[in-house]
Amino acid sequence: MTVFGIALLVSTPFIVEAHDTISELRQSTSNIALQSTLDDIEVAIDTVSASGEPAVRTFPIELPDNLNSTSIEENATIVEVNTPHGTSRHFRTFDINISGELPESSGNHMIRTEATSDGVEVVPVS
Repeated sequence: MTVFGIALLVSTPFIVEAHDTISELRQSTSNIALQSTLDDIEVAIDTVSASGEPAVRTFPIELPDNLNSTSIEENATIVEVNTPHGTSRHFRTFDINISGELPESSGNHMIRTEATSDGVEVVPVS
């Protein structure tokens, strides 16, 4: 029993370090997936904007489990996620007006980007 206690005491820092490393890897993977989603949205907005009316593009996106909020402002898409260190804000800005909304829940969604006379509209598809 004493040997087990000593072994546990000696290995505890390694176990804690391994847990922290796994958590950081999980967070990094989530951030990479979110950046990929934002890249897809950016490409779709740029594509329909360059094509002009009546260009439309519908495609799937995935929002992470740690999603806090999403929004579209005048010329930006914004996704906030919860991290172990607080809230992290990820965004893309554009030289054109963007309107509409992004899905507000985590998981897989379909969204549509559509060129309008004054920019691009982004909406979730039901």
